[in-house]
Amino acid sequence: MKILNFKNIILIIVLFMSIFIFQLGNNAMLLPRIEKKTENSYLIKVNNEENPTIGKVIERIGKLKYRRLDFSYEEYAYAVSKFTKKFIEEVKISFTDKDSINKKENTAVVNKKYKEMVFQKKGKEYINCRGHEYRVIGYYADNRDSTIEEKLFYINICSSSIANDNHYNLIEIQGNGSLKESSLKRILKKEFGSFEIRKSNDGYIDTREVFVFELFLCALLVIFNCVGFIQKWINYQKREISIRLLVGATKEKIIKLYFTRFFMIICISFLFGTIISTTIMDSIRKTQVLNATRNLFGTSLLPASILLSFVEILLIGYLLLGINILLQVRRGNISGKIGRY
Repeated sequence: MKILNFKNIILIIVLFMSIFIFQLGNNAMLLPRIEKKTENSYLIKVNNEENPTIGKVIERIGKLKYRRLDFSYEEYAYAVSKFTKKFIEEVKISFTDKDSINKKENTAVVNKKYKEMVFQKKGKEYINCRGHEYRVIGYYADNRDSTIEEKLFYINICSSSIANDNHYNLIEIQGNGSLKESSLKRILKKEFGSFEIRKSNDGYIDTREVFVFELFLCALLVIFNCVGFIQKWINYQKREISIRLLVGATKEKIIKLYFTRFFMIICISFLFGTIISTTIMDSIRKTQVLNATRNLFGTSLLPASILLSFVEILLIGYLLLGINILLQVRRGNISGKIGRY
């Protein structure tokens, strides 16, 4: 029997779709949970059509004592940050040009995972963001498996293109022990018409479990569609099996043959499914605006999710195949008589 005939190809397509969905679901499920931030850290969400410029906000907030200050944008893929000593220690930046930190030149540091976004120009490295080019002055390694709040790069708040920028929608400030929410609110009221403030370790809703459940539900619906395809696949081999029985093959050998062939089909499906999953994960990792998707699925397939998806598809596939073979045996379809094909 040829593996790549029409019936087998249809079954391979259905199975590899299920493997692909299982792998994404497993990856989302196995990612580490959201890490809580320090207690004295605040998120300020602004709801205005026109916000005060970053330069003006820094001027106002600069009166407060803080350890870290970030401005995030709607796509959440990057942030504008003040490169304080605390920030450099937390992010663990390896600088190639540390002397440029306080200059008004457009500069940024980039996550080592996303070096493919960097381009060369006149012997220097640059990254493009919102129509501006920022010279890369360092890299940082974020080795967390979880991509929750992970940034592709941080733009230096001293950059000349940033002072008059007002397109941000989220401000994060990590203060020292003396920073109070009331003081922060009092300053913000003077600049913002509408804003929401909360501690950054409050209000997180991790929806991954719900999404993972939906993914597995979809995968199960797809795999149970295999019931009909497996039945047709068995019937497709009916004439060959009948001949094998007539020349002396036992039912046990025939059943073993079914499972062996089905295992080969699962292996082919698994190979295709893993290639598709890896390709999609690589695209997600390289695309700036898909930060929320990275937060959910991660930036690469975890070995555990690949292995788990194979075990899942093997167990469910064998269960469905076994049920179909049992029904065929009870109906007398696996016998020594050559029926119509």
